[in-house]
Amino acid sequence: AVTAFGFLPGRRQAPGRDRAQVGDQIFLTGPVGGSRKARHLRFAPRLAQGRWLFERGVRAMMDVSDGLALDLQRMARASKVRFQVRHVPVHADARRASKVDARSALDHALHDGEDHELIVTVAPRQAARLLREAADVCPGLTLLGEVQAGAGLVLELDGTRRTWQPSMGGWIHAS
Repeated sequence: AVTAFGFLPGRRQAPGRDRAQVGDQIFLTGPVGGSRKARHLRFAPRLAQGRWLFERGVRAMMDVSDGLALDLQRMARASKVRFQVRHVPVHADARRASKVDARSALDHALHDGEDHELIVTVAPRQAARLLREAADVCPGLTLLGEVQAGAGLVLELDGTRRTWQPSMGGWIHAS
């Protein structure tokens, strides 16, 4: 196990998983799924992207390590809101994995984990600017959906709407 401690100079608070607000837009720094094809062993931490996103005022941020859906649900729970997700960028490795097993590429994208992309939320008035400026530092930045009043994670994908539950997938650490 590794633990890192640090400090943030200045007066601004670091974005945490508990700071998403109703109306925020939800973004992801890149495509997910299929990381077990060994991508999880040779990833580049999204440090530059995290700093860039922080400088542009994102409110909430966390990495995707236990599966996108599970980590989205955790962030929504910590922020006491509901995340409404309408789009998930699927990695090519997820598509390859789906050809080997009976799971869809979307299922891999939602539940595989070890992607190490960043989930962030930002005020709606900053969302267009974020996408406009992302090309050089964060080219994979993708809008997933928005933060709403309520609780949990609602997925509107592939023409279906469902409330996501932890039993659907992701990595639950043994206690």
